[in-house]
Amino acid sequence: MRAYNLKFAYQGIELENELSLLIPCNVIDYVDNSDNTIVAAVDPVKSLGLSNNKDIDPVGEEIFNRLTNVIESI
Repeated sequence: MRAYNLKFAYQGIELENELSLLIPCNVIDYVDNSDNTIVAAVDPVKSLGLSNNKDIDPVGEEIFNRLTNVIESI
């Protein structure tokens, strides 16, 4: 699955040119050995934090909140 949000990508790339290397947009889902459905995503705060540009932190936090809301609603 893809959870790409063009608005956040553009906002981040404006702050850091090479940020597209770190954009967290992959979400996975699978059924484990106990027949539980697992949905997971890369932590955008950690991923975007690799840029060392503190101006990007709010973007990562907003993506984290949105991904968490979606995953918890499943």
